[in-house]
Amino acid sequence: MTDQDFWSARTDWWSMDGWNVSGQQDGVHVSGWYTHDNGSLKNMNCGEKGTYVIGVDRLPKMGCAQYVSRPQVKIFGEITGQTTPGSFPDDLGDHWSKCWLHLRQTLFENLNDGSRHTVEEAQDDRNLFFIEDSGDTRSYSFDSVSDNIVNIPVVAMNRPGDYIPGNDLWAEVEVSYNVQIEGPGSVVESTGGMVIQGWQWPLEVS
Repeated sequence: MTDQDFWSARTDWWSMDGWNVSGQQDGVHVSGWYTHDNGSLKNMNCGEKGTYVIGVDRLPKMGCAQYVSRPQVKIFGEITGQTTPGSFPDDLGDHWSKCWLHLRQTLFENLNDGSRHTVEEAQDDRNLFFIEDSGDTRSYSFDSVSDNIVNIPVVAMNRPGDYIPGNDLWAEVEVSYNVQIEGPGSVVESTGGMVIQGWQWPLEVS
């Protein structure tokens, strides 16, 4: 029986403003401290993107059916947000500490002319915390959420309508942390760090 899994091809990651992101043997590690000393809005984004492929010789036969791709990742660790009270230090501006997880899956193929053809894409955002003018501290622990499993948005594609036959089928899986802070003393941190782990998955025919 032909192996119909997406095989891992490469993993990329990026970091910003005091956050460290690095690839290690057990996954992509994310840690850092992001704070503010004035009232203007600051944005930060960091994360990782895994690229996977199924060679054209391993694509399952589908006839009039669909290809369906359901990747998952596992995340360990905790992230925390904090704001000072809205009156501290005697200013009337907003005090925000927000973090959400951005999840995206893109199926694509590389054409003979060197261009990239996006076949299908799906994305979603998961709110981790939203603190506003409360002087509060909140944490989101992946260690206690659904056994660490995070479902990436599912993509379904038709053929030949979406996919041009004869090419390898590629998948990008992105997991990124988006942060907004505003106001003196607002913080988003993960000093203990988080780990993102991805793995191969089968291309289904339905």
